[in-house]
Amino acid sequence: MLFAAVQALKLVKTFGEIQQEILENTESQFAALPAPAFQYHEQPRDHWNKKDKNTWLQKYYVNDDYYKPGGPVIFELNGEWTMSASRSPRKLEVDLAKRYNGLHIGIQHRYYGAEGDSQPVTEFTNENLKWLTEAQALADFAAFAKNYTITKNLPKGTKWIATGGSYAGNLAAWIRFTYPDIIWGAHSSSGPVLAKMDYWEYSDAVDLGFEHSGGNPQCHKGWLNAVSAFDYYATKNASWVKEQFGAYQDIEIADVAGVTTVWAGMIQYGEASDDTVSINGVDVPYHTLACNSTLFPALNNGTASKRAAFDDLVSFTKLYSSEPDFWSNYDTKVAVKQPRSDNILWTWQFCKHYGYFQVANRFSRHGSMYSKLIDNGYYLWYCKQMLADKHYLLPNTLEINFKYHAQDIVNERNNIVFVNGELDPWARLGVTPKTFRWNKNNNQVITVAKGHHCSDLTVPKVGGANYDNAFKAYTQIVATWDKLLGFNQTLAQ
Repeated sequence: MLFAAVQALKLVKTFGEIQQEILENTESQFAALPAPAFQYHEQPRDHWNKKDKNTWLQKYYVNDDYYKPGGPVIFELNGEWTMSASRSPRKLEVDLAKRYNGLHIGIQHRYYGAEGDSQPVTEFTNENLKWLTEAQALADFAAFAKNYTITKNLPKGTKWIATGGSYAGNLAAWIRFTYPDIIWGAHSSSGPVLAKMDYWEYSDAVDLGFEHSGGNPQCHKGWLNAVSAFDYYATKNASWVKEQFGAYQDIEIADVAGVTTVWAGMIQYGEASDDTVSINGVDVPYHTLACNSTLFPALNNGTASKRAAFDDLVSFTKLYSSEPDFWSNYDTKVAVKQPRSDNILWTWQFCKHYGYFQVANRFSRHGSMYSKLIDNGYYLWYCKQMLADKHYLLPNTLEINFKYHAQDIVNERNNIVFVNGELDPWARLGVTPKTFRWNKNNNQVITVAKGHHCSDLTVPKVGGANYDNAFKAYTQIVATWDKLLGFNQTLAQ
């Protein structure tokens, strides 16, 4: 869910994209079976306006490999990405379906299907995007579950367990809250259930997670110094800074500041998100290069001069900015001029409803890993430009938090498992032992030590990154569902 500065953050992949890459590159011992076929279910465009007779077809798939009547439905909700069907046993949903003789059903979020798939509209105008809300999406999922139970004659009392990660982690918790008569339980992975506009804590988490995600203390201080140097020169002579980076002059300097967010994906997803560059025929991760004191001495020295730190930041950026369209991907004004595509969808949602403005940490004494030009004013300007709405003011976070109880949702329904990674910048908005006051429903709240965003939705691999901590969390997850479902079987490592 993840948005130069804003455009640059859009280059951070969604959870759905990251997991698909992991599954595609997995070892043969975890090789997935052929993907289930896609099917379609008719949905109303507007669940509450009966005068609107327009309908659309929502994509879903069913994996019944392990199903026995009476088993639960593991209902995988997809978020702001195009759904991929998978039988891979490394998916948590498949693993749970196998363990409990359940059905595994994956379902596409309205609007996010590729090339017109699962689209209630044909054009993404502002008028047509008014049906892109979490409330409409939740109603889609609930209507599907209710219809499927009836038309497929599932046994009475069949338990539907919604799962999801990131924004879909919100949806999993929210559908359990909103439709408790249909959805019996939920697994909410890395769900930022607190809507918040001024989310400076994200960049703070990038700062705190730096040394646990490929960085070291010297490199950490060097990067803080380099970001500070960028701000110094950008404020002093923005035109010169653009020239040094090879950007064109018409781009906003705050868009160029997006280069300082380069560590966001690494902290959020860990090594799974680390792209590489070829050096003498060897693919080297960018973040290994970033902390290479031979190539970039000033990026590894917190006391380097401003000019040396700035020059090294420029040189590092040019490792991955050589593509002809690089700066156009960062440029908000270029994005505004393009025909609207599915890139507008998540922008619409966070600008209108959730906020999630990943701004620089202005409270830290030692500086921020993000340029200070990436502030709330920049995000508000960005939203107004992208939405082409001169009357746009603020995201309506108060309504979202009132409707779904933010982090206090932990007290509103039972049978919910909340999981977050310790290093995940989104955990500050999720349900963790640090973010709620009490837990009257005894919902399971799990933190994956040194874990990242949605890492619990992929079954741990022996020898994989952070395996011991990941497996410990995995056993907690399975033990919780064992207890809730009345299942008794030892989990082998």
